[in-house]
Amino acid sequence: MVENKDKDDHHRHLWELSFGKRPAEELYDCKKDPEQLVNVAEDPEYAEIREKLAAQLMAQLKITEDPRVIGGGDEFDSHPYYGMGPRHPSYRPDQK
Repeated sequence: MVENKDKDDHHRHLWELSFGKRPAEELYDCKKDPEQLVNVAEDPEYAEIREKLAAQLMAQLKITEDPRVIGGGDEFDSHPYYGMGPRHPSYRPDQK
């Protein structure tokens, strides 16, 4: 897939679905799009359901005292790495 990403629009679209940066919000109409390939989060037709789901999510995050909502979410960026996988070539042990 990586080698063929620029082959045509179809391959480029599949590459974006697999490796591209995810949008901030995703919403799929599973009845119309069971494979969940078309993100309708920005479609005005789905604005009401998107807002309802966003409110439900925010309420749940507050109930569970998620630090990203109540303050302190920066802690997620400072946890030490304990994995044994390869690190990015730009990694320096002295950086935080």
